[in-house]
Amino acid sequence: MKSYHQLRKEERFYIWQARREGKTQKHVAETLGRHPSTVCRELKRNTYPQCHMYTYHWALQIVHHRKQCARRHKHRKLTDELSRLITQLVRQYLSPEQVSGYLKTHFAIRLSHETIYRFIYRDAIRKADLKPFLRQGGKHRRKRYGSGARALTIPNRVSKKGVKLI
Repeated sequence: MKSYHQLRKEERFYIWQARREGKTQKHVAETLGRHPSTVCRELKRNTYPQCHMYTYHWALQIVHHRKQCARRHKHRKLTDELSRLITQLVRQYLSPEQVSGYLKTHFAIRLSHETIYRFIYRDAIRKADLKPFLRQGGKHRRKRYGSGARALTIPNRVSKKGVKLI
């Protein structure tokens, strides 16, 4: 499996120069040893929107801005206040999916339902406290077909040796 590597500054600079010289995307991709779709995606995502022109400096600013925005929203720390709010909502029998939607609608907090599940199951005390409030929290799986206890109580059963079992 091939791994993806982001374009380096030198590669972006070469794309800018080559496009100014009128070279095709395919030629640029071959020169850089990249797939043509990588160059096409770079040009689409990092082109100056008002004049529809790709420049090296503008591309670096867009990439930098995109990385900053991604960092802001990634790995949100659960503060004490947010933890209390999640606990309160789960105690009202809301599923983590519903809690996530509620936080997004009323508080403009984007938090994945998986993060809420991790929050609940991470701590043993919290898990024991909140699990009964989850949809499947208090239920245990039951055996569908015949339990072992009924199999042993066959009325008037006789063993192979002829001794009657009770």
